[in-house]
Amino acid sequence: MPSTEDEWNEISNDVFTYWNMPNCLGAIDGKLVHIQRPVTRGSQYYKRSFSMNMMAVVDATYRFLYVLVHKDQPMMLQYLVVPSLARQSLTLQTRYQSHVQGKFQTLTLIPTVFVADEAYPLKTYLMKPFSARGLTVSERLYNYRLSRARRTVENAFGILVNRFRILRGAMQLQPECVCDVVMACCALHNFMRSKVYKLLP
Repeated sequence: MPSTEDEWNEISNDVFTYWNMPNCLGAIDGKLVHIQRPVTRGSQYYKRSFSMNMMAVVDATYRFLYVLVHKDQPMMLQYLVVPSLARQSLTLQTRYQSHVQGKFQTLTLIPTVFVADEAYPLKTYLMKPFSARGLTVSERLYNYRLSRARRTVENAFGILVNRFRILRGAMQLQPECVCDVVMACCALHNFMRSKVYKLLP
């Protein structure tokens, strides 16, 4: 995770530049990592298939900012990940963007937030889309902007799996080793994405 306000500002500026979502610090989502049946405690890892849950926060250029791999269900992982994001976001609440840049400028103060899909709770630091029925024009526009920013995490998962084929099938490893492999894959992914990002104009 970024450690300084300048680093968070850079991430927020990238999200606005690439995906037109102001004051967004990243997108959060989860993914199943399939594993072989553990020798012991197999029932702890069975949810339709033997797997572990991976939750991540991704920036505008598909780099992983935060990764957690655990045996708990996605709803349980939210209680581990979301408070951490809250601490990161609330430390930056003193920084407000006085207006939204671009064609539709406004004087409304906008706090820094993360974006997620409908499965996550709505918080002051975690934004989710409106339900799909009976939306106004403004709500549909908001859903479109949020979707553009949020799909970066889904794209990052796709790039990660396509690049590291071990994530495609069930890993023939014990859960403790699976965590190490996934974290190593994410670190290598970030290294390669950073190289590409530096080449962009």
